[in-house]
Amino acid sequence: MRKRLALRGLECLWLVLPAAWAQTQTLDSLYYQWEPPVLRSGSTQSVRLEVKLVGKPSQIEIELDPTGTGITGGNKLPLRDDGTGGDRVASDNIWTAMLNSAQIVQGLRADDLFSRFVGFVQAVPTYILPCGLPWRLNIFAPVASDEVVRMAVGRPAADVQYTAYVANIADAAWLKDDAAQLNYGEMAKKFYRTFPDGYDFLNIVTYGRVYFSNRGHMTVSNDVQGIGATIFNQSANYGSTGRLKGITVFPNFTFFDGAETAYQHELGHQWINFLNVPPLASAKPHWPLSSLASGIMGFSIPPTNEGGDFACQVLSEAGGVRLVPRTEAAVFTDLDLYLMGLAPAEEVQEHIVLAEQDVTAVLQQCNRQLYSGSVTRVRLADIVKVAGARAPAYGTAPRRFKVATLVVSPSLLSEDALALASFFARRAEETAPAPIHSGFAKMMSKPFAMTTRGRGSLDATLLVDPASVPQVSAAGVVNAASGRGGAVSAGEIVSIYGLRMGTASGAGLRLTPAGLVATTLANTRVYFDGVEAPLTYARADQVNAVVPYSVAGKSTVQMRVDYMGVWSDAVTLNVAPAAPGIFTATDTGRGQAAALNEDWSYNSANQSGGRGKIIMLYLTGEGQTNPAGVDGKPGAVPLPVPRLPVVVRIGGLEADVLYRGGAPGLVAGVMQINVRIPEGVSPGPAVPVEVLVGGVSSQPGVTIAVQ
Repeated sequence: MRKRLALRGLECLWLVLPAAWAQTQTLDSLYYQWEPPVLRSGSTQSVRLEVKLVGKPSQIEIELDPTGTGITGGNKLPLRDDGTGGDRVASDNIWTAMLNSAQIVQGLRADDLFSRFVGFVQAVPTYILPCGLPWRLNIFAPVASDEVVRMAVGRPAADVQYTAYVANIADAAWLKDDAAQLNYGEMAKKFYRTFPDGYDFLNIVTYGRVYFSNRGHMTVSNDVQGIGATIFNQSANYGSTGRLKGITVFPNFTFFDGAETAYQHELGHQWINFLNVPPLASAKPHWPLSSLASGIMGFSIPPTNEGGDFACQVLSEAGGVRLVPRTEAAVFTDLDLYLMGLAPAEEVQEHIVLAEQDVTAVLQQCNRQLYSGSVTRVRLADIVKVAGARAPAYGTAPRRFKVATLVVSPSLLSEDALALASFFARRAEETAPAPIHSGFAKMMSKPFAMTTRGRGSLDATLLVDPASVPQVSAAGVVNAASGRGGAVSAGEIVSIYGLRMGTASGAGLRLTPAGLVATTLANTRVYFDGVEAPLTYARADQVNAVVPYSVAGKSTVQMRVDYMGVWSDAVTLNVAPAAPGIFTATDTGRGQAAALNEDWSYNSANQSGGRGKIIMLYLTGEGQTNPAGVDGKPGAVPLPVPRLPVVVRIGGLEADVLYRGGAPGLVAGVMQINVRIPEGVSPGPAVPVEVLVGGVSSQPGVTIAVQ
């Protein structure tokens, strides 16, 4: 099985390895588990932490971290193995502590991405490893907030349930004490007894029991020539009738995130590196320190050849080879993509392998200076000479892969746990940079669609009932004020009409703890190019959303509606600098404007505005603002003003615009315009009013009353 370094815990040589991998003679760790396995933020229940150890320490404690950042100094609570204080069985080497929910969820931040660092488990007195470092375990807890949407759940058997993105099998007997004893072939067969053989890859994730063990990939079959691997198919041993290519295992749920680089790294091992081409063969299954190693597949760390991240670019230039720090998330290299069938041979450039393979020595030179050591240059022709050309080649090789995720737990997961597992499984389909939280590292990662340069994609759906899929179309997206369709603009409030987009009763606007308009209403979400839109209303047949300001400057945007974890098809919408619509009193987009007179009374035939007096109009679709619009932010000083010029005509006469900008207290995207009614306007109960933003006119048929 091929593995990659995981960013958790401590080890003697590599500080990013889990403590369990620092094998000692007297103290080691196998797993920890929470009961319940997932907390909902705001929960007040008691929580049990259990840690399975090897060895006989005299005392174990957890040092809590109130900040969740890995800083010590919090309260210390003893763990017990004496059958009291919540411990189930005395002297079974399962050490137990009872905590309250607040000790776990306190300080949960958005960038924690639902994985809260709780504290360090350590021995008392401190146990020192042979390398001189203290033995201790990093303990994380899954926490589901309101942003984690509960999903529709199917239960085909007493021990099986599923959502649109994950299957869950309850099998306490399969979950051994040691992750090395887990029989993944047996569990895969159990999966295929219920689910169809319709997947290229299978993720098997343990949940509820968090093993101190790394993720890894198993190749089940290979039908690709020219990558150095033999042709074989052992899928029948795993319950598949032939389609299954590989299985990626995640014995530690905190390692599982479909958007993370390491997820893609393991998938990449389906094709990389099997090459028996010197000097690439010496580092199998990864790359030697080279221009290849700075990509997703990384380098092999001796003596185990676990995968490591080599954040240093090896660049060839006229004067030699320059080592430059890599500052962005890793992507697949051109040779990686070739081996995966996602790039043609002519795109693969010459690669440079360093003679020096001590990573510490190389990184000391990775300072934008010329490399002083010798190198070996490897060309694709050298590889083809030994391994042959890839077949199927780019253009005929698959580019979209179906991935199923199976979560194995001691008992069936709760709705919150299923929702959280589904959230991370679905992130494999992301098409824009996504935040990740891996150990104490928090960063932006590029999903598979980006790291393959838009040539590859993953379909993470498991089973979707067609009758549950939200139905939307471009024609059903209209300006919420005017009712007109067409192009959308940044910050525009749109009404989306369709089917199966939310609850039958509907849900109205709510604010998040940060004071922003929420992007989730009753399990409904709307995405524009992967960015969640603030929602002001959600019902099965209508959703009102604020187009994110990130669409500014684009020509088109992809919109999708998500209800209960089931996505609509993507809808392509045109984007314009402005698409103004005036709000009307009847919500029809025609007739009396939703306007206030100078004395703050509602403008109407019975309360007309006087000529020369001020009237306040409200509209949406003014486009980007200064300062730049913040999605979901209620209007507050400094109020944003549209970047485009605003002209108002009343009764055909241009009015004096006294103010145009954000409406205090209303969501960003609503613009207030204060204008003086021209003295020359002919009075009447229905005087036409028109607003132009950047030369684009609002809808016709809107009026105000003038006396």
